[in-house]
Amino acid sequence: MVTIKNSDILAALVFALLAAVVHPLLLYIVAGLTILYSYYEHSQKFILPFAILSYLILVSDIDERIRLTINIFNFLALGYLFFREYGIEIKIYKKLPRELIAFFSMIFLSMLLSTVFSESMLTGFKEIGRTLLFTLIIYWFYSFIKDIKNIFIYLNAIMAAGIIISIYIMVEFINSDKLQYLLLSSGFVTVGGFFTNSTAVGGFLAITISLSMAYLFLNQLTEVKKYFIWTFIVLQLFSLLLTNARAAILAAAISNIFIIFKLRKKLFRKIILFSAIIFSILFFIPQFNLIFDSFFRTNRVLENTRYYLWEMAWGMIRSHPVFGVGPGMFRNYMYTYLPVPLGSWTEQQIYVLQKIAAAPAHNFFLLQASELGLAGLFVSIYLFFIFFKFCAAAMRLTYLQSKQEYILSVAITGIGLGLFARSFFESTGIFTNGWIARDLPFWILFAIIIFMNEKNKNKIVKSGKLSK
Repeated sequence: MVTIKNSDILAALVFALLAAVVHPLLLYIVAGLTILYSYYEHSQKFILPFAILSYLILVSDIDERIRLTINIFNFLALGYLFFREYGIEIKIYKKLPRELIAFFSMIFLSMLLSTVFSESMLTGFKEIGRTLLFTLIIYWFYSFIKDIKNIFIYLNAIMAAGIIISIYIMVEFINSDKLQYLLLSSGFVTVGGFFTNSTAVGGFLAITISLSMAYLFLNQLTEVKKYFIWTFIVLQLFSLLLTNARAAILAAAISNIFIIFKLRKKLFRKIILFSAIIFSILFFIPQFNLIFDSFFRTNRVLENTRYYLWEMAWGMIRSHPVFGVGPGMFRNYMYTYLPVPLGSWTEQQIYVLQKIAAAPAHNFFLLQASELGLAGLFVSIYLFFIFFKFCAAAMRLTYLQSKQEYILSVAITGIGLGLFARSFFESTGIFTNGWIARDLPFWILFAIIIFMNEKNKNKIVKSGKLSK
């Protein structure tokens, strides 16, 4: 039986009235927080998955007001949960590993120095502020991980978002005669669902497909559950192909190859043999070759807009090697280092990217180096170094202690390998100055790896098998 105190109702009404007077948008925020408060009194499991789902789905290109509302709503809700559980006693807060503290110290120092020496300090400080908020949100998510149940709450929310986006992409494609015509006539389409940037959707689906594959190896799965998981995998695969994000397809392939190789070597060998036979047969079919070339645009490999974006990035690095051009300033310098004539087809493509892409460098490392200088390049490499260091430790620590956690460690490592490969062709999905809709999945997986590391390390220490 749900009971609500009179004082809670009175407080909600007062805040709602004030919100309506100050700004109509705040009315929805207060109403939402009131609902969340009542839910939290009876089930904490509601808020965290809701926050993840809304960050990944609602904080998209649907509506600016919705994005602002959801951001404020989730921030206040997560902050409320955190301080309700931990209070203001800093000494009881969960500690981060020193490697991660070093990373955040270096990234914020490099952003600050780059901002001071940039042409637009206001832009730089905006980027720093957004990154600080993102870091705080990620820390809150990490603080709420207490056991394997919390981990699956996070992972299930991420996979649910992937399934919802996939369904939306499929519906959009089926209902669009234009998209079907383009696929039949030119060999490929680019469908983004909720998002205008289909490559970003592709990167996210590469993660959810790999997580779904890992779920198949978990114990105690009934045939019905396996059937549903396979259905979801196929749905997400088709949606990934419809995004036509080649870097994301590469990431998904690398991730799943690693996962299957580590967890089922016999199955891996069978898949490799079967794939080799099928592709060998299809290779001699001209129509298949035509479809393959059209879909993956192999004829445009040497005429890719990315090459010109990379050339711009190298120009910025050569001119600003120490501090870079400043956080968030890449787009402002694109035309300064434009390597193609104005009015050309390539220049028009670059213009579109400059206007709509949040990180148009199309290379994570070049973006960091061009905006933050050599320190940015070092920090971006260091991020992957510590990520894989924790992944390797987690796989080693969980191998004999928990099959469930070992499978998840392998899955997250595989996803990291895929994202690492993708980062050479895309800028987002890792650390994009606080772009939560793009970077949240990677950092939740990172938080899970850190938790499993600490948990199993402490277990071994207590058993006397490992000394501190």
